[in-house]
Amino acid sequence: MLTYYSKVFTGTIPFPNSTSVYVVVMVSKGGRPTKPPGGEDIGLGPTVWKLTEECWDQSPEKRPDVTSIYRRFQAIVDTGL
Repeated sequence: MLTYYSKVFTGTIPFPNSTSVYVVVMVSKGGRPTKPPGGEDIGLGPTVWKLTEECWDQSPEKRPDVTSIYRRFQAIVDTGL
C-alpha cells in the first residue's frame, strides 16, 4: 500500500529494483530516497523537501512533532513556498 501511494505522489517507487530486505537494511543505516527529478513540479520545493528530510531523521527525538509539521505546512501553504 505504501508503495502505491509513493508512486502516485512522485510517479516513481522509492529504491526501485531493490529487495525489501535491502531497503530495510539501507534505511536502518540512514539511507533515504533522493528527491525525484522535477520534484518542484509536484510540490516538493526546497522548504517541503527539507521538512521531509527532517521527518526521516535517524534519531526519533530530532524529528519534528506533528504540531510543528502542521504549522510548517500551513506556513508553506500560506506563503506559497
